[in-house]
Amino acid sequence: MDPLKEVLAGNVQDGKLLESPMSQLVYTGSLDGKVRAWDGCTGNCECTYQGHKDSILDIASTKDVRFILSGSDDNTARAFEVF
Repeated sequence: MDPLKEVLAGNVQDGKLLESPMSQLVYTGSLDGKVRAWDGCTGNCECTYQGHKDSILDIASTKDVRFILSGSDDNTARAFEVF
């Protein structure tokens, strides 16, 4: 099985998935309130964005993919800068 598919199978279950149009990164928002950036080729977690206290309801990116936006069950929205 593809390494990324294996990782995502265990991390996305009821979460959200966003593929970057500008890079090989795949972003997930999950029930633990964290947004993660995954390398689409290796399946490695490249970065974890924290700040929510409840499940991620949705994720999106700005057009230039400089920011990942997330909304959570904790009634907050966050903008995480992509490095």
